[in-house]
Amino acid sequence: MSNISSQNNLIYTLDNISSTSYGLVISRENTGLDCRNANSVTTFSITYTQPSGTDIRFAFADGDNWFTLSTAGAAVTLCTGTPSYDIVASKGNTVAQLKALTKTPAFAGKLIRVAIAVSSTTEGSKPYVKLSVNASSSSQQNSYTAYSPVFDLGNSALVSSIPFSKVTASNGTVDLLAKVYRDDDSESDWLPVSNINGSRAQAVQLRCTYYAPTIGTSSASLSQADILYYNSNYAAASGTGRIYSVTEDWYTPIKHARVNINHSPLSQSTMKVYVAFRASPSYTVSESLGTAPSGKKTYQLAHTNGIQYDSFRLYADSQRIYSGFELNCQSGRVTLTAPEGCIITCDYAYGWDKETWHEMTLDSRYALPDYTMSEYFYTDSDNKYSAAAFMIEIAGTSGTISNETLGTATGHMQTAMMKRRASQISSMQYYDSSWKTLDRSNYSLMEDLRLVRFAAPSGKSVRVSYDWASEPVQVFKVTAVFNN
Repeated sequence: MSNISSQNNLIYTLDNISSTSYGLVISRENTGLDCRNANSVTTFSITYTQPSGTDIRFAFADGDNWFTLSTAGAAVTLCTGTPSYDIVASKGNTVAQLKALTKTPAFAGKLIRVAIAVSSTTEGSKPYVKLSVNASSSSQQNSYTAYSPVFDLGNSALVSSIPFSKVTASNGTVDLLAKVYRDDDSESDWLPVSNINGSRAQAVQLRCTYYAPTIGTSSASLSQADILYYNSNYAAASGTGRIYSVTEDWYTPIKHARVNINHSPLSQSTMKVYVAFRASPSYTVSESLGTAPSGKKTYQLAHTNGIQYDSFRLYADSQRIYSGFELNCQSGRVTLTAPEGCIITCDYAYGWDKETWHEMTLDSRYALPDYTMSEYFYTDSDNKYSAAAFMIEIAGTSGTISNETLGTATGHMQTAMMKRRASQISSMQYYDSSWKTLDRSNYSLMEDLRLVRFAAPSGKSVRVSYDWASEPVQVFKVTAVFNN
């Protein structure tokens, strides 16, 4: 037993934990409140919820100059360059200040970017705001052109398609064009979106022109537009893609073919492999075409049947000519200009017959950790061929799924997985006494196109309708063996 001779009293204090959530939303460059055709801008139209403990503040920009609005609707300088959350939250306009305005001269004739600072000090309370302006023009406007931001697709992306939907009435029209920005810093003209299909692009921008010929009756709107693209090597997404090998002469009779392919999984896609056996070609070396005159001349080759273009070699006085000539393999003629008096000769292979493709049989397919390996074989009944080539054909599939259930909404942004890989979402709905359409700004596809991110009212069932396309198939390695 020990005696306690002293005591050190410690005072423990548990502080209340204070949690503040905040953020700043800024419209992208070349987007915002488009008042460029307006002679006057009057009032704001604001839909919002601002529970106790939350705050909403606004700032605006014309170019790089950010400003707030005075009680007369004039610009009051806030800062130059992108504003911080702190400056917008402390000096930005409130909802009440904007709703009190009856005129906004600072917006007339301009494209106005918007910055919105939101915050909440109460757990579970979230502010919401939707903003637009009322404007007028002194002259009748029956057409309007809008530009999208420049969408970065990454290096060496391939645009598959740009599907869109529109709504028009009384002869209204919607004209959607696209521009491609390439890796070499060049760019295309404004083209119909169908002309962009299959184009290599680093970025894409859209331009939409609306036309309503009869004021008060005609209307035109773009409901949705999606840029579908792939930024990796692939064979086919939907439709059919083919990969051809070069025909090789093996200089010995062959009748058996075996092709091994390492590829990504065939999710809703099919793969077929074909082989073509061909008779051995003939070769001509140092065929004399004649003597070059002063100027251009066309020479006739001795053989015109089945000339192999990439086997052709042209010489002037035994010095090879790499460019500046035109070869017609159908007629067997070559046109060129060479120094006068030179002896013109050539080498080439000829006698190639037309390919006859035979479908190969799938012998085995194994799913390995990094890829799937498929092996195909074929045996020809004849034994007279010595040259062969193969072709890989990959066919994608596509379709439409209506009203697929995603689950129950949480009231804030959440992610759900769909059954198939979506190419575009046609509609997303939540149930509140009846099915109601979710605003397009409240959902988006993610990089993995089986995932969709959305925000809907808490506790409500959510469903989605979308078009789907099969996963692109990547071919990593191909090995072919031909023997007798």
